[in-house]
Amino acid sequence: MSSESKTAVIRLPAARAEQLRELAHVRRTTVVAVIESIIDEAVRNGEISGEIAGFSVEPAGAGFQLKIADWSPLIVTAPQVMALSGALESINKLNESFADTMKGMRLSLERVGRGIALKHQEQQVTMTESIARDLAKHFRMTVENAITADDVPAVMKPK
Repeated sequence: MSSESKTAVIRLPAARAEQLRELAHVRRTTVVAVIESIIDEAVRNGEISGEIAGFSVEPAGAGFQLKIADWSPLIVTAPQVMALSGALESINKLNESFADTMKGMRLSLERVGRGIALKHQEQQVTMTESIARDLAKHFRMTVENAITADDVPAVMKPK
């Protein structure tokens, strides 16, 4: 069972679409990358949220509940969320520590064309590098906020 990243069609006046293509050409990138750079800037400036629809991590008991697309939620530890965040930010530099940390969850990351595939058992979701970086930041912030809260059980805090 695979869950490819969903796409949407946005209608633009033809002249604007041509300008986007021209800008992508000048920047030696894709139209999608140009649009992602605009979104990245808006997130950095606080104009919009960095949350990505279909992905969340929330405190749950002694750990965290990781929700990805239409997968069954995964219960994970703070170190596992932090390892996943690091891997999402550094897909080109994955190392054995990520694999070791995620082994019990059967999670893996790999390159798929220009994007990234996150896999769990027979399920897969693909995303762009920009989305992966935004997810990593959101996941990391959620865990950091939870482990600094006064009412967090000690078992949730990384050792």
